[in-house]
Amino acid sequence: MNRKHHKVHALEINADMIGALFTDRVGDRLRVFCFYLNGDTGQFDVPADENRDSLHSLFARLDMVGQCTSVILEKVVRGRIYVEREGSLHCYTLLATAGNVLPSLNVEIYDLPWKTVWASQEAEVLRLSGGGHAAHCYAIRRPVNDVEAPALYRSSNAFVNPQSVPETFSRPKHWLRQAAAAGMLITTLGLGWWLGFRAGKGAGAEHVAAREAKHLIAAAAATAQMLARQNITGPYTMPELARMNADGKLPADALFRLEGSTEWVSLRDLPGANALPAATGKRP
Repeated sequence: MNRKHHKVHALEINADMIGALFTDRVGDRLRVFCFYLNGDTGQFDVPADENRDSLHSLFARLDMVGQCTSVILEKVVRGRIYVEREGSLHCYTLLATAGNVLPSLNVEIYDLPWKTVWASQEAEVLRLSGGGHAAHCYAIRRPVNDVEAPALYRSSNAFVNPQSVPETFSRPKHWLRQAAAAGMLITTLGLGWWLGFRAGKGAGAEHVAAREAKHLIAAAAATAQMLARQNITGPYTMPELARMNADGKLPADALFRLEGSTEWVSLRDLPGANALPAATGKRP
C-alpha cells in the first residue's frame, strides 16, 4: 500500500505518562515535544486553532496553573546546573532517562557534543549520545536572566558557587578498587583450596581450586552500576554489592549493569552474583 495514503486523524496522550511537555507556535501550526517517563520522546505538529482546547486540557491534567508553553515535572529531573559562558547564563535541566550515565555536573557540560532535537524561542531539547552506544540522556537548556538567577537558587535550595574536586581525590582509582576486591577473597579462596586438598582430592582438587579461584577473582574485580528509582549509582565492586545485599540495602526492583555492558539485568542474573550472601536486613 502506498504510504502517501496513510494519515493519522487524531492522537490522545495519557498525561500520567508525560514527564515534560514543550510547545511552540509557528504561524498557524503548533509544534509539540513530549518527554515520557520511560525516557522515550515524541514530537509532532498540529493546526494551532483546531487544537487550542486540547492543548489547554492537557496542561490542566498536568496540574499547571495559568497559561504556559512548557512544563517539566520534578519527578523526571535528575538535577539542574547553571553555567555561565562568555557572559551568558544558561540552565541545564537533566532528565531521568533509563539506562543512561549522568554527565559531569561542571562547566564542561557546556562543551559536550549535545544534539538539538527540538527548539523554541524559550528552550532547547538536547540529546547526548556516547560513542555510538545505546546509552543517552536528554537535557533542557534555556537562558537565564541574571536578575532572576538569585531567586531561582534560593527557591530550589541550590548549592551556590560550587568548586569541582579532581576525580583522583573524589574516589579511588579503578585499579585500587580491583585490588581491594581481589584481596577480600584471598582468605576464602585459600580456605577452599585447603579443604579440597584435605578431602583427599589431591592434585585434581588443586587444579579445580586454582580454576575456580581464577574465576572468583575475575568476578570480584568486576564492577557494576545500579539503576533504582530512576537513578544510576556506582560503580560497585562485587564485595560491595555483597555487603549491601546482606544488609538488605539493595532495592528489590534494582537493575545492574556490568562495566562495559549496555544490558541491565536483575541481581540474580548478574554474573558473579550467585556467590552473594542472602539479604538479612529489611529491603528499602
